[in-house]
Amino acid sequence: MSKWYITLFFCVLIVFAYMNNKAIANSPAPLDQGSDPENPLLCRDPEEIRKAAELMNEAVIHLQYHATSTENYILISNYNNGRSVYFKNHGGHTIIEKLNNKISDSNKYNTIIKEICDLNRIKIVDGNALTGKVVHVYSPNLVMVQQRF
Repeated sequence: MSKWYITLFFCVLIVFAYMNNKAIANSPAPLDQGSDPENPLLCRDPEEIRKAAELMNEAVIHLQYHATSTENYILISNYNNGRSVYFKNHGGHTIIEKLNNKISDSNKYNTIIKEICDLNRIKIVDGNALTGKVVHVYSPNLVMVQQRF
């Protein structure tokens, strides 16, 4: 009789383990913010996504020009640690201030990018506290951030 109970016990144990494994395998994985269908910030209009990507591609071209050019810039200060500040009045209505900062430890690249893009960190610009929040997500690499003073 004890053989029968042991056999029954192991049979039930195997069935329980099998069913538990199937239940775990069928449970959905948690979705990230970019693929959440209930996320109100996620943009679902392909035309709007395309226009936003085109606008940012054009902005990158202008950013590359201003980052590499010193044409019409006035050097305000040049420090010994590799930092220099330039100023330019563009079109009579836009003031561009360019800061060249030499980073000595290139191993900290990811840390520096995270600090620059951290929305929870309060930034001080011209004596004003600047905060930001994500208001629209076009893709994992393209989001619209609203900044407030």
